[in-house]
Amino acid sequence: MLKTTERLLTFSDPALASIERLRCDMRENGTIRPEIWQRVIDEEMSLIAEGLRGDVTTSFDFTYSENALRAADGESFMSIAQKGVDYFYEKSRQDDRYEFAYKRACHEYAEALLAERLASGEIKAQTILTVSPYPQEAADTYGTAFIQSLGYHPKRKAALVRAIEKTSSGVRMHSRIIEGSDLQRWNTICFNEKVSTTDDALAHQLYYKEPASIVLDTIENHYSPRNEKDSENAWEFLKNQKELSEHYFLEIEKLSNSNLEGDQLKSALNTLRYNYWSAIRLRKDSANNQYLNNAAPGDVMQQAGREMQSRREVFASCGMNVVPINKMNQEQMQQEIFGQGIRSCVSCPFCKKTVSARFSASKKTIECLNKNCGAKVDRNGKRIDKAKTKTANKTFGDFVIEIFMSLQADKN
Repeated sequence: MLKTTERLLTFSDPALASIERLRCDMRENGTIRPEIWQRVIDEEMSLIAEGLRGDVTTSFDFTYSENALRAADGESFMSIAQKGVDYFYEKSRQDDRYEFAYKRACHEYAEALLAERLASGEIKAQTILTVSPYPQEAADTYGTAFIQSLGYHPKRKAALVRAIEKTSSGVRMHSRIIEGSDLQRWNTICFNEKVSTTDDALAHQLYYKEPASIVLDTIENHYSPRNEKDSENAWEFLKNQKELSEHYFLEIEKLSNSNLEGDQLKSALNTLRYNYWSAIRLRKDSANNQYLNNAAPGDVMQQAGREMQSRREVFASCGMNVVPINKMNQEQMQQEIFGQGIRSCVSCPFCKKTVSARFSASKKTIECLNKNCGAKVDRNGKRIDKAKTKTANKTFGDFVIEIFMSLQADKN
């Protein structure tokens, strides 16, 4: 697959895409157009929904125009898929553990090509189905903390089943989460024992003449028949929480108008997302959905966030692990960090890249795993690696704080 330097340079952190999209439209047009807001709302709501328990099915339309499928804001489906490829290509260059995610992104790019062929009429089908199982092999090899940092939830072991349905204007992309993913069961139900790894499953698309809803229901009923208590769709429940959602997007708009950048912006946005997700989940799980039902939305979200943090609950969804940053002293930060082994998605203050880092509880060292950096410091902040060129020492406290502010791995 061809890549360009320009595309790599302009692709930003996906965790900040919503804010950057709003800021870009304001810079270029002096206002935020409805189609841009719709794109942000679609992606943020989908992110939260995928982090909820139970039955989750989301649906988004892509319009076919100028020989391409386009999202609500006009960006092409192929461009969206290419960004995923570029992002994980760069991550895999820094850390070999991301190779499986890069391979999956390439399969999703091929899926986007199939969607365009379906929309153009080249493929004679109503629905194309793809199964993206929980990456069990990667979890077994690299550990559950790393897998969770990419947005997978080891306890749920959720598979994402996507159905691309042809419509009169283009395609509708349906995504359904099915928990308890197991490759052998997917092989039995969908692939006739042809798939040997969870990554390879994405290369096997299935074609149907029926609408997507029928196809998804049939597959799920064969895989895991629903219980009555799970009959309510989490996506529909989320859409009905209008006061919480309105407050959430007002806060996102405030962040887009703020001067926050980089790790500070990510920290604020992650805390906001975590609080919103916490409020939705606690309300959904409560008796008669009455959790703090009469309180102001902002108060509900803050209280819910504190409660879920006290339980050490993790919000993992859609390619990212959302962890709020608590205000704590340096000693507490060190206690949180050390003993956790290899952590991903942290900022190295030496090479200035988002990397994986190794933390040693016994030696009290932190090591950047970027192959082109390799910075390693001891508890006094002194670099002890063998690099020929070393930047000035930072204090150990500075290193800990910079790392912790971007930390997104599992704390359990």
